[in-house]
Amino acid sequence: MNAEIPLAIPLLKLLLGKTLAIPDLEDIEEEYESFQLMAKYPEMIEDISHITVVKETNAKGEIKEFKVVENYEKDEYTAEDVNKFLKKRYEYEMNKIKRQAEAFKKGFHSFMPLVVVNHLSCFDLFTIVNGCPEISAENLLKYCNFFDSGKTKDWMIELFKEFDSELRSKFLMFVTGSNRLSIDEPSDSNMVKIRFYHSDEYQLPKAATCFNQLDMPHYKTKEMLKEKLLMAINEGETGYGFG
Repeated sequence: MNAEIPLAIPLLKLLLGKTLAIPDLEDIEEEYESFQLMAKYPEMIEDISHITVVKETNAKGEIKEFKVVENYEKDEYTAEDVNKFLKKRYEYEMNKIKRQAEAFKKGFHSFMPLVVVNHLSCFDLFTIVNGCPEISAENLLKYCNFFDSGKTKDWMIELFKEFDSELRSKFLMFVTGSNRLSIDEPSDSNMVKIRFYHSDEYQLPKAATCFNQLDMPHYKTKEMLKEKLLMAINEGETGYGFG
């Protein structure tokens, strides 16, 4: 089962018991790139409050300011100053979610203990939790089991190669309820089963997400197959969000 919303690197590091660092701000702070420029060119800083002061909107819609660094005003700043301020900013951002993060960590380790995952890298854990984000035609076809041969099968293979990763993801969502491929090797439990049947040209493809199965009518042309398949996956892409 894969998480629908990718977990940020700081949270993954927390789950792995690894030390957090300033560069991890990139995943939780939208102004991270401008912060890095300040650290690289401190002599050009005009307003350091972008780092040292946080503006947040409360439940009433009021904007509140919080100083993460006291007495930060200076005529000139050094790279050391900026990195010190960034560290304070990072600590502030992480402390905001400390209680929720610890609860998530406790729940996660209840079924995947730290002793099991602590040898993994963040990328390894990201892949395990979130599945394979980019779906190539080659990888998709590895997980497809066609129960027939002929021109309809050939057309579908051609379409998978023509689709971009987003469309392949929508196809998976329609058929399996998950928009990502499994990280496990192809097997009976995670294969996409594609069956063909004869029907009139007005029928749309039908999916049974519980069985990862697609029932695909034989269409007269590749263009008609593409039209009906896109209609089906775009109208029925919501799925369950998990697979």
